Amino acid sequence: MLLAQEVDIKSNLGTNMQFDIGTLIGRFAGVGLLIAALAAFAYMVYGGVQWTLAGTDKGKTEGARNAITQGIVGLGITAAVFAAFRLINFFFGLQININ
Repeated sequence: MLLAQEVDIKSNLGTNMQFDIGTLIGRFAGVGLLIAALAAFAYMVYGGVQWTLAGTDKGKTEGARNAITQGIVGLGITAAVFAAFRLINFFFGLQININ
């Protein structure tokens, strides 16, 4: 028969190491949001370069316009996810900080 035993993770990790699931989730979310924002910005820049090089070709100009629009939408979605994360923290009283 197995008995339940309580384990203190913090004392086993040592004094210099802090383990907090909220910090872990916050850091992963922060890195993910940073990567998403940089990718959206890079896609907008790519669309701008395409537009500049398109000249009078309507097909290339339309493709460049679509790339810029998709970059703006991606940036908006990234901002919405960040705002949703902050709202969840506020309403549920969580201590998950995005750094």
